[in-house]
Amino acid sequence: MTNEPDHIRTILLNRIPEVTLAFWVIKVLSTTTGETAANFLNVTVGLGLQLTTLITGVLLVVALVAQFLTKRYTAPRLLDGSSCSSASSARSSRHLTDGLGFPLWASTVIFTTLLAVTFGIWFARERTLSIHTIFTRRREAFYWARDLFTFALGTAAAT
Repeated sequence: MTNEPDHIRTILLNRIPEVTLAFWVIKVLSTTTGETAANFLNVTVGLGLQLTTLITGVLLVVALVAQFLTKRYTAPRLLDGSSCSSASSARSSRHLTDGLGFPLWASTVIFTTLLAVTFGIWFARERTLSIHTIFTRRREAFYWARDLFTFALGTAAAT
């Protein structure tokens, strides 16, 4: 046991950074990077929606495995995870609408429901939704599920 106060240990072990200007810069950069990369693969390279969705999904799994293997928060891992989350969830949302023919309103309802269920289960299991206490793998998994569904919802609702 260390001699550090509990609030210091929590900050040192937290898997997600404090919500500061740097956090928002990382989130904006990762969203832009993810979307741009996915659009590049889909349109410019000509891989198409289905293959791009598959590739971004695989990249997301790789990024999240790397994130979960780290001992503590690191900005590059968060940027990788957020970029891949953005690309993968946006492509999944587009695949539902453009590839499978779901109406936009239905995709919006699906991702809203998934997000609400994620928050409900997260709170029921953890008794908190605070990103300041993400120091277990389970809490981090809830955080990343929220990230995925938020990006997918944003794509569905904004289209």
